[in-house]
Amino acid sequence: MRPVDKSNKISKFIMFSILAVLLTGLLTTIFFSKDVNEYENRYADKIKKLAFSSFLDKSFQDSFELALSDQIQLSTSAKKVYNIFDTSLARIALNPLRKSYDGYIYNKGNIIYKDMLLFAPYPYQPTVYWLDFKIENYNKLFENYPDLDFYVYYIEKDTDIDFAKNEESGFYEYIKEKLELDKNRISGFEVNDFNTFNECFYTTDHHWNYLGSYKGYTDVVKLLDKDMKPLEPLETVTSLITFQGSKAIGFENVLSDTMSIYRFDFPEMDIYINGEKTQDYGSQQDFLLNSLETIGYGSVYGDDAGEVIFNTGSVSSNILVIGESYDNAIIKLIASHYGKTFCVDLRYYEHYMNSPFSFSKYVKNNDIDKVLLIGNIDFFSFKDFYIEGDE
Repeated sequence: MRPVDKSNKISKFIMFSILAVLLTGLLTTIFFSKDVNEYENRYADKIKKLAFSSFLDKSFQDSFELALSDQIQLSTSAKKVYNIFDTSLARIALNPLRKSYDGYIYNKGNIIYKDMLLFAPYPYQPTVYWLDFKIENYNKLFENYPDLDFYVYYIEKDTDIDFAKNEESGFYEYIKEKLELDKNRISGFEVNDFNTFNECFYTTDHHWNYLGSYKGYTDVVKLLDKDMKPLEPLETVTSLITFQGSKAIGFENVLSDTMSIYRFDFPEMDIYINGEKTQDYGSQQDFLLNSLETIGYGSVYGDDAGEVIFNTGSVSSNILVIGESYDNAIIKLIASHYGKTFCVDLRYYEHYMNSPFSFSKYVKNNDIDKVLLIGNIDFFSFKDFYIEGDE
């Protein structure tokens, strides 16, 4: 009787398993592709539509390769395992520096400063060039729609200041000076020192925390109507679960965050996300009940969407909020003061609503009285947030 070749069976099993994973990944990529890469906080890559031109310029082949790496099963897990191993080595090297060095520690494009992960300050040029482009866009809007009340709220963050050198970019002041809008309709969340940043922002995530976002909300309320009173927090609830935010990719074992949020007494309101009615925006109520197994800025305050509508049913005015992910934490609060609050993120509107955003049609169809432009330096300088005026 011939002995069983166990090694051959194991090799065949491994080969079969690899082929099964690849085949499943291929089918998933083609037929069941996901829209969002939650681990890296971006759209997931998908296969580009096959056409003669896309095949010739190899953009189809490139998109196929990128889509496979995003959509195939276990790809995210593999990235996480690699990053955990890699950052374990980094932590061994970085820990002595973190304790002894008072300046910026650069590692893999990120900065560690006083036990916080930072993004590097944006250079004055070419940032101002792109600011001028967007400022011209906004000034045309102000001119073309004189019957609308426009308001601007700028949010400073780590990209606006070099904390180690105590050098500010001056982007907010530049925008305020150049915008052709009554200065009483322009306000900002100012970060003038590291202590303010440390108090109002997360350690591993690029967003403001519950203290920062609530201050931003109260600023916005005063900006929109000096007689309007903001909602007061009823209590503070802190989760026992830690999380690692958007800056922690590649730093999984170095630093982490805790999360606290305020409890508010919100008025009754109907909520629609990308045209679909939903129970709530985000999962703040589940957070308050301590029923979440994992937490994060987007999952708690609300993920990025093309359009979010809040309808309180009151007869007060309607407001359009055009912003980015920073306002996710406060749009429900803002909505408590208005009849209908329409929130648009221009990065995702066309993707989720299946049509380009038309400012003129939107304000007309929804009886908009006020428009709030709110965001950080990215919102005020990136082309993704360019507003087509249609006039």
